[in-house]
Amino acid sequence: MFRSGLSTLSCASILWVLAYSGAATAGAWPRGEGKSFLSFSIDQGLSSDGSPYASLFYEYGVNERLTLGIDAGRNLTSGNQFSIAFARSSFSKGPNQFAYELGVGTDKNGGETKAALRPGLSWGRGYTASWGDGWLGVESTYMFLEDGSGLGKLDSTFGVNNANGALTIIQLQYSKRSDQDSSIAIAPSYVFEARPNVYIETGIAYQFSSSTASVKLGIWSQF
Repeated sequence: MFRSGLSTLSCASILWVLAYSGAATAGAWPRGEGKSFLSFSIDQGLSSDGSPYASLFYEYGVNERLTLGIDAGRNLTSGNQFSIAFARSSFSKGPNQFAYELGVGTDKNGGETKAALRPGLSWGRGYTASWGDGWLGVESTYMFLEDGSGLGKLDSTFGVNNANGALTIIQLQYSKRSDQDSSIAIAPSYVFEARPNVYIETGIAYQFSSSTASVKLGIWSQF
């Protein structure tokens, strides 16, 4: 997917480099046959009781439409965590890219571990504007848990491929666990190439519901 650097990427390639950002969910673009992507990140809350949160994302392109992967995260203080293995199928209609996915795994929250089923839908589209190329994306998932509860997530992304080859990303994140209040956050980040096929992500996030902020450091690699 990457050639000499990020500045040579097409919009579709850019979007699939982003397949993790955060807790995230992936976008609508397929990974590509025989290609892998791995990311690891740490989010640290800035409040006095802020907890570090680790996220791991891996995916592999089986063919030009089918992608398999693992999405996992853990609060390093509370021990709350989830791990989902998923399969995603992508298709395009004109300039719009769509995908549907299904994942299975476990979710641990409040000391209880439950089996989880997580379907998802996503949409993406590249654009060209006066400030350069970029992309728009919307990713949604709902995790059904064995006790009847659930966790819904909806992430909207606006991205820019900067003239210097770096990426600027602004994401609006919504999540709602069935037994908790909803959460809305804005999360801008900046991604640059540290060495061939290795990228560093730095970012911040502000949670409107709790008026708290966090910082993020991540590393991405494709092979």
